[in-house]
Order: sequence, then structure tokens, then C-alpha cells
Amino acid sequence: MLILLMKVNNHHVGIDVKEVVEVIPRVSLSAAKEDDRHDHSQGNLSYHGKFVPVFDLSYLLALTSTEQSLSSRIIVSQAPSSCKGNKIGLIAAHLTSIMTIPVEQKNWLHAEKLMNLVQQDDMAIHLLSVERIMDCYYAYGDLNMLPKIGAPI
Repeated sequence: MLILLMKVNNHHVGIDVKEVVEVIPRVSLSAAKEDDRHDHSQGNLSYHGKFVPVFDLSYLLALTSTEQSLSSRIIVSQAPSSCKGNKIGLIAAHLTSIMTIPVEQKNWLHAEKLMNLVQQDDMAIHLLSVERIMDCYYAYGDLNMLPKIGAPI
């Protein structure tokens, strides 16, 4: 499996590249309409003529803001089929590489968990399911359900 590797609060986080539509530079976001606003939203991204809610991944997972740096990007992901074609944007820092995780890695239970911790190349990586983040947002309307990095899972 290929993962997009980044850092959140000095922890390595990986996202399966199958969940990534596009990685774009960090751009200015428009304010969300009052009825579309979510507590954790950083604003909306105009993406191919549609507005996509954008969230700070560092804030969602570690309650800290993503630093402004040259390696900060917005990850655009497609919603699962249950969310009718919606997309979501995630601001993340230190997006610097793609890494291969062996397919036989049994503790990556993508369909069942939001996040798992695996050991790869002497580094602990939190494997994150963007689909589950989107389920929390679109299906349940509650991003507080997400586990926090550094907290017991």
C-alpha cells in the first residue's frame, strides 16, 4: 500500500493514496456560509466550481494549528459513496514523501478504524482513514469523535 506521509504535532501520519484526489498548495479559503459552518472548519475551498469544506488535520487530531510552511498543503479527498460525491479538504504540514507499507501489514484495518499505529522503517506511523473522518463530518456531524494523537486509543 502507498501512503502519503506527513507530520501532525511531531507525529508521523499516513493516508492511503487511494483516498487522495489531489494535493494542492495551501491557498486562501472563503468563509463558510452560516448554515454550512462547522465548529472546526477553516473555511471553504473553491474546487472545480464547488465549495469544499476544509479542516486543519493538526487541530482535528492534536488540538494544535498546522504551522504555515512551504510544505503545508491541502489534501482533497473524495467522500465515500454514502456521501453523494462530496469532497473534503484537510490542511496538513510536512507533506514530503510517499512511502510503501507492505500489504501484509495486518494491523491496518481501514474499514473498521479511524486510525491505527504501525511500525515501519524504525518509525511509528498513525495510519489515518480519511473515509472515517468524512463519515464523522457528513454522516454524524461530529468531528469530536476523532481520536487524538497522544491520547489512549
